[in-house]
Amino acid sequence: MPRRAPYQWQTYALAVRAQVILQGEGRDWIFPAPAPADVLSYNPTNHGEPDFAKTKQPFWANEQTHSDSQP
Repeated sequence: MPRRAPYQWQTYALAVRAQVILQGEGRDWIFPAPAPADVLSYNPTNHGEPDFAKTKQPFWANEQTHSDSQP
């Protein structure tokens, strides 16, 4: 009779979204930000919550656009 493991291996995929908001002196700084030449400005209604089904969203870092650069 063959032996079976008492458990099964499961694989998970993670979607990571990160945003940093610095507040001070009447102005908020949101990172990551678009390039300085881009005219897009931050709007909490449009950019306040991430969409985990999409990458390359303005004002949101993810595992594709800001990957780990360490070897």
